[in-house]
Amino acid sequence: MAVFQNAIVARPAGPAITPTTWNPSDKDANITLSNGNLTATWASSANKGVRAIHPIADGQSLYCEITCSTVNGSYGVNPVAVTSTLSTSGEWFSVAGACGWRKDGTFSYFVGGSTTEAAYTSGTIIGFAVTRSGATVKVYVHKNGTYVIGGDASSTPNPATAANPNGTYTIGDAIDMGCSQRDGTSVVTANFGASSFSYTVPTGFEAGWGAAA
Repeated sequence: MAVFQNAIVARPAGPAITPTTWNPSDKDANITLSNGNLTATWASSANKGVRAIHPIADGQSLYCEITCSTVNGSYGVNPVAVTSTLSTSGEWFSVAGACGWRKDGTFSYFVGGSTTEAAYTSGTIIGFAVTRSGATVKVYVHKNGTYVIGGDASSTPNPATAANPNGTYTIGDAIDMGCSQRDGTSVVTANFGASSFSYTVPTGFEAGWGAAA
């Protein structure tokens, strides 16, 4: 009589992400990249920005963190989800096309408006959970692990349940991760998934920002 044993079958993993970096070809000349193009250093106090290489694709839900290593000036550094067409030598604060947080507490949310939240200092980590379904992009933003009730959000954002996004954008231009600064010489380091994150990746989101491997 044949004897059959229960086999243990491993469940297939979800789509793996190939972590992106800041884009050497999509930045202002006054920004220097280092650390495998993950650290951006500003050498000018004027409006200067940098974007990552990979724009979010339809069907992706991605998570990343940006550490504001050195934050100088009154307005300082501004990690954002940003459209592909905003100039890297122009204003990225309180403008249509950017959703994120500035050092002085100004929170932009795509439509050209802003709300005022708590300011942050050097060492702060700004986290982004961004999802795209068809033409709709929703952005959720936290500071040191606490999602901010800012922008479009009327109560605490919860990316795991798709509740209360900070900003919603209907695709006209590609949306990517970016960072700009205004009146200082700041330094930021992005974690696009090449190392462990400091805070919990929301349920349903990939641990990183990049193209599916």
